[in-house]
This record gives sequence, structure tokens and C-alpha cells, in this order.
Amino acid sequence: MTSVSRLKKPFGASGGKKTKQHSGRPSLPLDSPSAHMADGDSMSDTLLSPSKASVGRSSLRSRSPSIFRSYSAASGLSDGSAAEAALAVEDVEPIKLSPSEVTMELTERLPLRLESTEMPWGDRVYALQRLTSIVLGGAASHKDFLSSFIALKHALCAQIMDRRSAVVKEVSRALAAVAEAVGPAFEPYADPFVLALMRQNVVTIQVIAESTANCIRLILLHSGAGRALVHRLRDAVKENAHPTTRIRAVEYLQLLLERELERRDDASHSFKSSFEKAACKAASDSVAEVRRGGRRLLVLLAELHPQLVSKFENNLDSATLRAFKEDQVHWHSTADEHRFDFVLPGGASLRECF
Repeated sequence: MTSVSRLKKPFGASGGKKTKQHSGRPSLPLDSPSAHMADGDSMSDTLLSPSKASVGRSSLRSRSPSIFRSYSAASGLSDGSAAEAALAVEDVEPIKLSPSEVTMELTERLPLRLESTEMPWGDRVYALQRLTSIVLGGAASHKDFLSSFIALKHALCAQIMDRRSAVVKEVSRALAAVAEAVGPAFEPYADPFVLALMRQNVVTIQVIAESTANCIRLILLHSGAGRALVHRLRDAVKENAHPTTRIRAVEYLQLLLERELERRDDASHSFKSSFEKAACKAASDSVAEVRRGGRRLLVLLAELHPQLVSKFENNLDSATLRAFKEDQVHWHSTADEHRFDFVLPGGASLRECF
């Protein structure tokens, strides 16, 4: 995996804002990354070098264990790994704000920094880190949080589509933090973010592709998916020409079924036809990884809806049916603690994320 220097520390802090003038630059708050730049420094040096940014390191790993474990599991990383594609929150401080302050941040201050991808990228990274900090500080517990947060929808979707990996990584982390904090209540708001994130799954910049995939996994794990999103995932499996998109769409559908089986809810009953069509199509795909994912979907569907087995026997070709039967036997012969250990691209078991 390609190594990238870490963003050591968010440049946000609560309290009053001061400004510092630089020759030839507009004044910026001292807690903005641009404000820490000496003349001649590059923005990347300022963001990635703790000595030039003059900030200390802090760790939230012990204070935010749940989301750190989820990110580590989703990316196949151990707790001490230095791999940079992981979306760990160890470098973000929680910021506690009053409900009125949270509303002000979400509806006025943060949109100013995120309204355009033409804004300085360091300032956008700062704003996204601050959003994560506010969420970790408990902002999601305020009753008006989601109604204020939705004001950031278009700005966050625009940042997702950026081609700078630091920006995409931070917006992915912020969205996953929101999904974990809000839980199933985030599901009605998740679709535009997931669809934008999926468009970035296929880029060749590894940090972007992995960060967006990890974000989608965690949104689905914590919030689930509604009818429209399930249908979009089904259509991606059936119609999308890009193999990576089909692989990821099958993976996300599998995640939703594993989540349902783990929690023993009835989510897939409403979308059973969509899951079934996606599974049958994927099981006969031209790409081996998509076919394997399709058979896993078939096994999970058979476990949740046993009446579908006879339908599969009538509709699948002989080779696919034989492979499905073998996978089904393996499923039932595996101990309970291993049942959810279908390994996903990147080497992560989603069982660890629940």
C-alpha cells in the first residue's frame, strides 16, 4: 500500500479567533492551516509537518475506540498500523459546543469554507477536520443536528469529488463519524453521499479509492440503506460497465445482508427482489470476483429467505448452481463465530465492524 505522510493534527480549536497577516495573503484565523505557513513554505509542508505547523500530537484512540476499530477493520489494518489509507480518528480532538454554536457552525461557518472546490485545499481540510471534531464532541446528540447538517449536503458532495486525496480522506472520515454518531436516523440522508462516494471508488489514486470505500462500508453498517439506494446498487451490478463498481456494489449489498442476519431484522424483505436480481446477475458475471460475491449474496439470501432456494435451483445454470451449493455447505459447516467472515477486497472481515 502506498505510504503517505499523516495529517498530524487538526488545525481547529474552540475559543476566540485571532488573525495573522502574511505578506501577499489574506488574513486567516490562527487555527487555519494557512495561518501557520511561513513565507516560502508550501501548503503540503505546513499540513504534513508538525514542526512547521507548530502543533502538538494528540491521540483519541482511547477516547474514540468504536470508530477507530471500525476503520481499522474496514481497511484490514491492525491497531498500530501506519498505513495511511486508514480513516483513524487518532488525530482529531473532540470539540464540545452548545446547540446554538453547532447550528452556527453547520449552517454558516463551515459552508463558507466548503462551498467551492476552488477554496484553498488546506482550508477545506481544516473545515472537514473541524466537522469531525464537532461530531466527536457530541453535536449529533442535539435534536436539530441533522436538520442543520443537511445544509452541508452539496458542499460535502463537492468535496467528495475532489482529486486531492487529503480532502477526500477527510470528508470520508467526517461522514463516517456522522453515520456512527447518528445511527439509523442518518439513513434518509445518506443516499447522495453514498452515490458520490461510489463514483470515487474507481479512481486510480489509492487513498481516494480506499477512503471512499471505507466510508460507504461504515455508513451502511451504522445506518443501513433505503429502497432507493438498494435499487441503485442493484442497477450498478446489472448495468455498470466498470468491474470495480460491480465488485463494490456486490460487496455493499452483501454487507447489508450480513448486517440484517447479524441483527435479525427484516430489512431485506422489502427489497428481496432487488437483492435476488443483483445476486443472480452477479453470479454469472464475467469477472471472477463479482461471481464469488454474487454466490455469497445467494447464500445469504437463502439463509434469510429459505423459500428462495428452489427458485435458485430452477434459474441458475448448472456450474453456478454447483458452486452455490458448495458455498452453502461451507456456510453451514462453519462455526457460528466465523459465519460472517466473508473476506472483502482489502482483506477486511466485516464481522469485526459490527
